[in-house]
Amino acid sequence: MEILLNKQPMDIQLEGENVLGDIISELEIWLAKENYVIQTLKQDNENIDLSDNSSWKDTDIKGITKLEVEAVMAEEARYNNLETIAIYLTNLKEAMLQGNKELASDLLTDFEGVTYSFNSMMDSSFVKSAPLNVLISEIHNWETNTSKENLPPSQGLVQALEICVSMVVIQIKEISNPIEECDKAFTVLEGMLPGLRDLSLMLQTGKDKEALNLVITLTEVLNKIMRLFGKYCTLKNKNLEDLSIQELPAQEFFTALNNIFNELGEAFESNDSILIGDLSEYEIVPKLESLIEIRNSI
Repeated sequence: MEILLNKQPMDIQLEGENVLGDIISELEIWLAKENYVIQTLKQDNENIDLSDNSSWKDTDIKGITKLEVEAVMAEEARYNNLETIAIYLTNLKEAMLQGNKELASDLLTDFEGVTYSFNSMMDSSFVKSAPLNVLISEIHNWETNTSKENLPPSQGLVQALEICVSMVVIQIKEISNPIEECDKAFTVLEGMLPGLRDLSLMLQTGKDKEALNLVITLTEVLNKIMRLFGKYCTLKNKNLEDLSIQELPAQEFFTALNNIFNELGEAFESNDSILIGDLSEYEIVPKLESLIEIRNSI
């Protein structure tokens, strides 16, 4: 059997692999070490569906003459797949709003597969805040009801789809421009420090909603920084593992910061304004200042 990788012959020794599924698994492991993934696969000039291996994984390789593998950088594949997800969700939302039941029904046949891709390719913080899978039942309810009469989707469903699209777009920007996106996040973070120093005062003067919104925004900004900081360091020719922030290895520092935010969230739930003020002034702000100082030194 001839194996071509990106149209170039591969010198590969088969050791006990008798079925196509075993060959592909070995190729995936080998490519992963080089940060590549398989994008397309052909068996004797016929395309193979990589998303469903049930029809080909047990194929005896003795009956295969040529296997053509197209591989791309994992980050490139992720970028392309996220773009496809954003387009799909936008088209689905528009079809539903326009009452195009035929197009919406066609698109919905792929919804579970898109949901799987969304959950596997998006950062976990996005999946938690905008889970696509919780929309499945509501979308199918709309599909059932609109088959009887032309009903528009609920505003909540439309907004949920729009949030998911915006999350995908943010992730795409982070993949394509990690330094720029990380710089923007740090700029926002620096601008938030004065407000964080006055967090206790906000609560004492009845500005509870303003204080909560500030913390929510801060959580989003820090999530973004934590997603990007490792790559940011790499692109700046620094190793995240070599960095020390407040005499802690960088990863331990982020873990400690995350623990403090969990404590801050609990303080908000119990309306403990004294603890909120103490955590903000003596724990969070000093840590954020140290983080900004380290980033400015890179």
